[in-house]
Amino acid sequence: YVIYRELNDTPGIAITALRLGYISMFLASELRDGQRLAEEGLALFRKLGDLANIADALDTVAVMHWVAGSGDEAEACYRESLSLAKKVGSRAVVARSIGGLGLVAWLRRDWETAIHMLHTRLEMMQDLGYEYEVNTSLFLISATWLNAGRYAEAAQIVQKRRGHACEIL
Repeated sequence: YVIYRELNDTPGIAITALRLGYISMFLASELRDGQRLAEEGLALFRKLGDLANIADALDTVAVMHWVAGSGDEAEACYRESLSLAKKVGSRAVVARSIGGLGLVAWLRRDWETAIHMLHTRLEMMQDLGYEYEVNTSLFLISATWLNAGRYAEAAQIVQKRRGHACEIL
């Protein structure tokens, strides 16, 4: 991060700020620091006009809003990310943004919408062959069913996820 600043490498600063923000949020439980870094990365990509990275950065910022319980802010970021990702043809970011909108529905306890959108994410990630993202999708679907009190459906997805994990290994 410091090296990119010394080199005045705006794309390097932007991507590093985003990744450090994500790490700060998940590994260090420093949500505010993570949000600040991610917002910095987003602002730099906006300045560069880099639509693909803006879409990806918006997805990262949206996750942070979701973790903070700010559904409206998360939804706005996911919707903008989805629009830009469609424009630049980034199918993975389209899938993640659709899944993110499902997570916003989860915050609102709209379980059916959440499941529908997370299944769409799952199918898109399967089509792309992104095994890690497929496993993440299965986890999110099982967690949604669990939170909805639909234990049988959650158990089915957990079994499917176990089978998927064994296939990967």
